[in-house]
Amino acid sequence: AGTKYSVSVFGMFDGGESMPLAGEEKTTLSDAPDFPLFEAPGKINKNLLSF
Repeated sequence: AGTKYSVSVFGMFDGGESMPLAGEEKTTLSDAPDFPLFEAPGKINKNLLSF
């Protein structure tokens, strides 16, 4: 928590390169995710895969 980070994002367009968009943030919550971002294969709920 309280981690400070900054970002700079730019892109290429038909008219040329964009100016970088810069920003800075400070987190207020825990750095740990509320849920696992990646599940081991085989632990996927098969109900989610049915169409």
